[in-house]
Amino acid sequence: MNLLIGLAIGDLMQIQQNARLKRLAMQVQRHTNLERKLPKRLIRCWTQNELIIYLNKGICNRATSMIKQWIAKPINTKDILDVNEEYTSENELFTEMYAQKHRQKIMQNQLDKITDLVKLIVQKMEISTEITTDDRSKCDNHGECKRTPKLRQAINAACQFSHLRSTAKDNISHHS
Repeated sequence: MNLLIGLAIGDLMQIQQNARLKRLAMQVQRHTNLERKLPKRLIRCWTQNELIIYLNKGICNRATSMIKQWIAKPINTKDILDVNEEYTSENELFTEMYAQKHRQKIMQNQLDKITDLVKLIVQKMEISTEITTDDRSKCDNHGECKRTPKLRQAINAACQFSHLRSTAKDNISHHS
């Protein structure tokens, strides 16, 4: 059994060697055909009869090639895309927050208009009701304004958000 495997491996190696030789022969044949088809003038320009080697040229070439490689170093696009994804997700969050604030202002204006209309209707119909003051009427004095629960919640949320944003910026700057 081992003898058959050894013979098979030997045959495979011989086939590979023959294939390499055939490939080289085909390349030589292709080049000779190409040389026959090209004009003699071009072949004379491309043919080099001698090769000049400058001994000290290698040091300068190495230095300049190192500088060229350093300047033309390929940029790792994966790192840039990762940072860009972080910024785009943060930008999407801020744009969504801006849109929410804008919608909230529009709704607040509409609610104020509706409230004013209801008050006018109540006045025109001469309906007697208890007059309740809203949060904005309490905010005439700045100290009283901080005591309202809605405003206190909004201030706390803004403080927490600004703290989260500053820690996120610190994390991004440490990773860079």
